[in-house]
Amino acid sequence: MASLPESDPITDLLKRSRTIAVVGLSNSPLRPSHGVSAYMQSHGYRIIPVNPKIRGSLGEKAYASLLEVPEKVDVVNIFRRPEFRINFRAIRARTALKGA
Repeated sequence: MASLPESDPITDLLKRSRTIAVVGLSNSPLRPSHGVSAYMQSHGYRIIPVNPKIRGSLGEKAYASLLEVPEKVDVVNIFRRPEFRINFRAIRARTALKGA
């Protein structure tokens, strides 16, 4: 007897989400962060760039840190090298991030 496919938690999260903050989003189309974010934006997601080195990307204003994002964020996508890891638990405690 065939069993029902198991639910994929990432797919479920993306179905419930609309706003994605992208830490390390570049304004260069040559960077993976830009390509992934442009793809997500083309599929209806609101992209919020988080990068202190740019003013904006993909038509959206950039913020220097997650703590500066003034609206609710459903998903945080992080494009950072491991040596630049952030203390995500501390940021989550001080923001309205859900599902993080």
